[in-house]
Amino acid sequence: MSFAYSPVDLTAAAAGGGAGRITVGASGATYTSVEDALAAGANVFSIITDLTEEQLITVPDDGLEISIENGTFNIGTGYINVAGNQLRLDGNGTLAYGSVNGTLISGVAGATLMVEGLTIDNNSAITTCLTNIDYARWSNVIFLGNVRICGNQNIYEGSIYRSSAIVIPTGISNTLIDGSIFDSVVVQNSGTNTVISDAVVY
Repeated sequence: MSFAYSPVDLTAAAAGGGAGRITVGASGATYTSVEDALAAGANVFSIITDLTEEQLITVPDDGLEISIENGTFNIGTGYINVAGNQLRLDGNGTLAYGSVNGTLISGVAGATLMVEGLTIDNNSAITTCLTNIDYARWSNVIFLGNVRICGNQNIYEGSIYRSSAIVIPTGISNTLIDGSIFDSVVVQNSGTNTVISDAVVY
């Protein structure tokens, strides 16, 4: 009995689909910027080093998935436009932002936003909205700095809030903040049907 040996090449760079793991980083990566990765048609990739790109990121029609695996992705005063598409952000790294003119992650009806496992580092004024997307889901996130919620039916689950103000403005409805740790946090809730449950406060 004999077997044919057919090696599989897992090192090739790919855009959008195909073989290989697509990475973004200052060095040792497939692309050196998120802008380059998107221009090449990639919509699933990992950020593997500290990276600063202060610009608009537009989510393509077929969605976008970014894993921040190491370091900090600093979007500065840029923002992410989901439009009516799907965005997933996850990993072990940090998404940092500054005084964005408007909303960090914006979208319209039908947009989908899922954020899991990241640290969200807000270096901006409290007036900056985290997102205006309805039905957004946030889980196992560490929030550093202020959190301003500007979307309806948002779920924040199993997260840690440190040295921050959580602001839910007038007109925002059905926010759920569940299973959280509040470390030096002030909640300013002017929303409707806000539920905060199972919180450790100190």
